[in-house]
Amino acid sequence: MNQSLSGVNWGELWSLCEEDLDLFLELMRLTVLQVTFIHSPAKDDKTAFVARKRRANRNIYVMKRKRRKLNARIRALERDNPGSERLEVLRTEVSLLCYSIQEGTLHRLNKREQQAVEAIKKNPKYFFSYAKRLQKTKSTIPVLRDESGVLVESPNVKAELLQKQYQKVFSNPENARIEQCLGSPGLPQGLSSSFSDLSFSREDFLEALGDLDPYSAAPDGDIPAKVLTACKEQLVEPLMLFWYESFSSGVIPNDLKSQFITPIYKKGDRTDPANYRPVSLTSHVMKTFERVVRKHLVAYLEDGGLINKNQHGFRKKRSCMTQLLSHIEQIYKSLNNDDEVDVIYLDFAKAFDKVDHLVLLAKLERYGIKGKAFQWIKEFLCNRKQTVVVEGQKSSFQTVLSGVPQGTVLGPILFVLYINDLLSTINFSDGFSFADDTKLIGAIKGLPCVELLQEDLNSVIEWSRNNNMELHEQKFEVVSYALNTSKTLRELPFYPANVEYRTPKGHKIAPQDTVRDLGVHVSGHRQWGPHHSGNKPYWRY
Repeated sequence: MNQSLSGVNWGELWSLCEEDLDLFLELMRLTVLQVTFIHSPAKDDKTAFVARKRRANRNIYVMKRKRRKLNARIRALERDNPGSERLEVLRTEVSLLCYSIQEGTLHRLNKREQQAVEAIKKNPKYFFSYAKRLQKTKSTIPVLRDESGVLVESPNVKAELLQKQYQKVFSNPENARIEQCLGSPGLPQGLSSSFSDLSFSREDFLEALGDLDPYSAAPDGDIPAKVLTACKEQLVEPLMLFWYESFSSGVIPNDLKSQFITPIYKKGDRTDPANYRPVSLTSHVMKTFERVVRKHLVAYLEDGGLINKNQHGFRKKRSCMTQLLSHIEQIYKSLNNDDEVDVIYLDFAKAFDKVDHLVLLAKLERYGIKGKAFQWIKEFLCNRKQTVVVEGQKSSFQTVLSGVPQGTVLGPILFVLYINDLLSTINFSDGFSFADDTKLIGAIKGLPCVELLQEDLNSVIEWSRNNNMELHEQKFEVVSYALNTSKTLRELPFYPANVEYRTPKGHKIAPQDTVRDLGVHVSGHRQWGPHHSGNKPYWRY
C-alpha cells in the first residue's frame, strides 16, 4: 500500500481539482480506499473457512469423527447382535470420547476468551466483537416507545425517535445574554497577544497521525484510522495540501462536519429513548487537523495563563486525581483552622450539548483568538449535521443547533474555554472543576459565612442563566465537614431555619452524609469506609 501511494502525484491531482476542497477530498478518499481494496487479502469463502477451522481444532475434529464411527458400529450391533459383549466396551469408549471433546471445547473457548480479555487495552474492538458473537440478543435497541406509547421495532423509526430525543437537548440561541456574558470578571480584557494564524509543519501532521488509535471506528466512506497510521508518511502531503487551503480560506467540506451517532443504553427503561446516550463518530481526516490546531491553541492558552488554575479537565498534568487532592487539601486546611466546611456539588444538565455557539465565539475573541484561526473554528462549530444509526439504518440528517461537537478533538478544550469564567464569579468560597463537574467549598465560621456561600451559589446559577446553560437544581448536594470535637451548626436548635442552602427557584439542597465525587465516594465524617469492602479497598466508578 505504501508503495502504491508513493506513486500518486498529489500535486497534480490538486491542480486538476482547481483547489476545490470537496472534489480533492473525494478523490483522495477514493484513491486511498482503492489502494486499500487492491492490497487487502480476499475474504475466505465458506469452504476455505470450514477447512481452516478444522485445522485449528484438529484434535476435536478427529475425536468427533471417531465418535461418529463408533456410534455407527453400536447401531449395527444393536440391530444384528443385541447381546454382544462388545456393545458395553464401545459405549464406554464413546463416553470417554464425549468427555474429551467437552474438555477440549471448553479449553478452546477459555483460550479465546483469554485472548479477548488480553486484547481489550490495545484492541477493544476485538473484545467487543467477541462478546457480540456470544450475545443472544443481536439488537442493542430491541424496541422503543414513541410519543403515543406505541412500541416500534423498525430500525428507521427507532433512529428517528432517537434523533428527536437528541434534538430536544439543544439550547435555544435566543435565550443567550451575550452582553452579560462578556461582562464576566473572569474574561480577559485587552490582551497583548493573540492566536490568529497557524503555521504547521510536516512533523505536526506526522505526530497527529501517530496519535490516532488504529482500532478506532470511522464513519462510512471515511479513510480507516489503521490506514492513516500505517501509511502516514505517504499521506502527509495530500493532508497538508488540503488543510492548508482549508485554514487559509476558512472553509471545511460539509462531509467532514457530519456526525454519525450510535445510541448506547445507560439505565432505566430500555424502551425510553431518553435512556440512550449518544456516542458520536466523526472523520479521522478531520481529527488529524484538529490535533494540530489543538496543540498550538493549548500552548497559547497555557503559556498565557488564560485557563483558571482550578479547572482540571482536559489539561496536561491535570486530572481527576489532582482535582480530588486539591479538594481534600482545601477541606483539611479549613478544619485545621477550627472551621467547619460546607461543600456544594453542582449538576449541569447536558453541559456539552448546551454550549451556545454565539456565546462561545464571543468568548473566543476575548481570549485573543482572531483572524484565520477564529474563522476556521467558527466554520468548525456552525452548520454541522448529525444522523443516528440504528442497526445499520440512518435517520434523517438534522442541524446541530448548539454544543461543542461530540467525538471531536477540539470539542473538550472549547468547552473548557466556555466554562472557564464560571469560577471567577464566586467571591467567598473556593471552586474546583473537572470540565462541568463543579463544587463550591466554603469555610464556615458562623451564619454570615453561610450567607456568603449562598451568594456564591446564586452567582453561579446567574452565570448559568446568562450563558444559556441549564442546571439540575434538584440534584444539587451539600456535604458538611466538622472536627470530631466540635458541635456542627446543623446540631444547634435553630437548624434548619437558618443553616440551609436554597436555589433561586426555591429548591432546598438537602445535606448528604456521602456523595460520589468523580467516581470516589467521600464522607462528611472524613471516613473512607465507602471505599472498602471488608479489608479490600476498591474505587467506585
